[in-house]
Amino acid sequence: MYSSSNNKKLIYILIPFALTLGMALDIYLPSIPSISTSLATSISMVQWTMSGFFLCFGIGQLLVGPISDYVGRKKTIFWSLILYISGSVISALAPNIETLIFARLVQSFGAAGTQISAFSIAKDSVRDKKTSEQVFTYLKGSMGFAPIVAPIIGSFLEYHFNWRAPFFVLAVFGAFLMGLNYRSIEESLAEEDRTKLSFGSITSYFQMAKDSRFMSLAICLVSSQVVLFSFFSLSPHIIISTLGYDERFFGICFGANALTYSVASIISARSLSHIGAISCIKIGGIMISSAGILLLCLLKYQGLTLITLLGPTLLASSGTSFIIGPATSLAVDSYKRITATATAFLGSLEAVIAAAIGNVSVAVSDFDGKTFAYIVTISGIAILLSQRFARK
Repeated sequence: MYSSSNNKKLIYILIPFALTLGMALDIYLPSIPSISTSLATSISMVQWTMSGFFLCFGIGQLLVGPISDYVGRKKTIFWSLILYISGSVISALAPNIETLIFARLVQSFGAAGTQISAFSIAKDSVRDKKTSEQVFTYLKGSMGFAPIVAPIIGSFLEYHFNWRAPFFVLAVFGAFLMGLNYRSIEESLAEEDRTKLSFGSITSYFQMAKDSRFMSLAICLVSSQVVLFSFFSLSPHIIISTLGYDERFFGICFGANALTYSVASIISARSLSHIGAISCIKIGGIMISSAGILLLCLLKYQGLTLITLLGPTLLASSGTSFIIGPATSLAVDSYKRITATATAFLGSLEAVIAAAIGNVSVAVSDFDGKTFAYIVTISGIAILLSQRFARK
């Protein structure tokens, strides 16, 4: 068990495990056209390597959560990394698109297990409620680091080698985490605190779904992720196709958004001890709804430009950082006996719903910024309404 004096050390140890999702999603983005050409397949088929990954990541959390509460965090990380490394190596050697899609699904289950266990270790190890909320916020904020560096690394590897190189790098990253798990991770879930793996583990999800406070916080989380994933889905089309900027400049814009999110996460984590988690969520909701309304007004009176798009977007991204960590911590507090299961349920809702809305937004959008503005505004209002129920 980690002592409270080692909370910073704990955060630094867990951050790499929280990056497995972001690294796997973002490092190969610059290689998507090359994959299509090399494997003689369509871009839409290559897109399944991303959408299928994210969908299975959400579903995988539902399965991994109860397993982590049963066997412990350290073993779950070990076997998850086996899947992560295996999926990465198979991806790098894939002779066709079908094999690549399958390998990405394997990789996604590994990412789900490492991330769930990392956040569960944080919850197991830090007993003080406010400190726990801060640790969660720092960890969630660190996830913004991957979208900053991963595309840069991927672009370098694609330019100097080929599309297979990023997957080999992911395998090496998994091997590094394996060593870190062996040397630095302490088992945080005592034997007497573990829950048996049974049908009851699955019914826990129904119990949470009927818990109005839990679901209110879940709506805050999902709405925040919808904002982030909608930008991820729509921004390439808006910035590159509509506004006419090139892919390299888009990468700079994407990185700026991720950097803003990470910096805002540090600010929100330091604010928690002074204003409390619910107030942080409320501030985030105000920022997001204001960003949506501001974007709608700017589009109407100024038109779509890079400034009118990115200004409100950075405000909205900052708002999500005030919500994701505190809301996750508060929701899990009521289910300390099944921390991983509760974290998994939240993560699954975030991934599946955000991905679905993101895909629909691409299908119906004219890429003029209005669809994104409506999504941000509605998400912010949903957060403000839901936090009132969570407060009660």
